[in-house]
Amino acid sequence: MSDSDKAASAGMGCIIILMVPVIYAWDGYILSILWEWHAVPMFGVKPISPAMAVGLIVTAWGLNGFRFAATSGTGDAQAQWIAYRLILPAIGLLVGYVAKGI
Repeated sequence: MSDSDKAASAGMGCIIILMVPVIYAWDGYILSILWEWHAVPMFGVKPISPAMAVGLIVTAWGLNGFRFAATSGTGDAQAQWIAYRLILPAIGLLVGYVAKGI
């Protein structure tokens, strides 16, 4: 591995580390909206804040055994992981919005 490849890999690793809080905030925001659209009217529970939603996400993650997605490999694979983690919740929000209107 050349020095430029090592630097690029280290740079991508730093980007992933910096993106983790952004990804959790995004996931929490999406979950809090979906919760308000579906759980509140169906079960009569209180709405939750994005911070509470992050707590639920981490709890569910822990109950699942704290499995990590594979983020090692090329910069392209890491960039795809970031895109996946940002786009998939948005798709879930779209599906939830459509389901809310049905």
